[in-house]
Amino acid sequence: MVDWVSLLKRLPQNKEQLQPYLISGHEEFNGFLSREYPCLPEDLRRELERNLATRKGTRFLDLLQAYPRAAVRTWAVELAEFLPAELRIPRLLIALGDKNDEVKLLASAGLGKLSSADVARRLVEGLAEGKWLPARVAQVLSSIAEISLPYVANLASSADEKLRLYAVDIFEQINTEQAGQEMLKLLGDSSGQVRKRASTALLSFSGINSGEALLEGLRREHDLELKIHLMKLLGRIRYGPAREILEAQLGSGNPKLERAASAALEHVH
Repeated sequence: MVDWVSLLKRLPQNKEQLQPYLISGHEEFNGFLSREYPCLPEDLRRELERNLATRKGTRFLDLLQAYPRAAVRTWAVELAEFLPAELRIPRLLIALGDKNDEVKLLASAGLGKLSSADVARRLVEGLAEGKWLPARVAQVLSSIAEISLPYVANLASSADEKLRLYAVDIFEQINTEQAGQEMLKLLGDSSGQVRKRASTALLSFSGINSGEALLEGLRREHDLELKIHLMKLLGRIRYGPAREILEAQLGSGNPKLERAASAALEHVH
C-alpha cells in the first residue's frame, strides 16, 4: 500500500519522483482520505496541510493538476481543499476549465463552498473573457447567490448582447426574489433575444408576478414575433387580466397576431 503520509510530508517536486504514487491510482488515495486521514493525530494532519500550503506543496499540486490522467487531476482538486482560500481559488478556477466532467464538478462544488465575493467577481470576469461555460459558472454562482448578484447585475448591463444573455441564464439558475427583480429589468432590454429569453425565464420565479410583467411587456412591445411569444406565455399561465389586450389583437388585421391572441384566449379566463 502507498504511504500517503510520507508522500504528503516529503512532497516530491518533479514527475519522476511522483511516478510511483501516480501509477498507484486514485482509489487508494480516496481510501486514505476517507479512512486513514481522519484518524491521524490532529497535529500530524495540521502538519500535512501546512506542507501543502508551502511553495513546495503548491508546486506538487500544480504538477498533479497538469497530469494527463483525469483521476490524478481529480486528486489535485481534492487536495486543494486543504489550502487556504487565496491558494485554493486559483487552482479551483483552473480545474473549472478542465476537459473532464468529474474534475469540473468537484471544482464547482469547491468554489461554491467558499462563499467568496472574490470567486463571484473572477467567475463573472472569466465568463466575459470566454474562459468557462456559462452553465458551469451559473452552477457555482447559484451556490453563493446573494454574494454573486451584484456581479451578475454588472454582466446584465454589458454592451455585449451575449453577456446579457448569459446573465439571464445565471439569474434563472440563482432563482431568488432579488434575482427575479434583476430579470424584470431585462424585459426592457434593447435586444429582442434578451427580452424573449428573459420573459420565458421569468416564469420560473415563484416570488414574482410574472403575469403583470409580461402584460406590461406586451403593451410596449413592437416586434411581431415577440408579441406573439408574450401572448403564448400569458396564455400558458392563464393570466386573466391579459384578456382585454388579447381581445384587442383580434381586430389588428394581422393574421399571425390574431391567431396567437385567439389561441391564448382559449386559456385566459
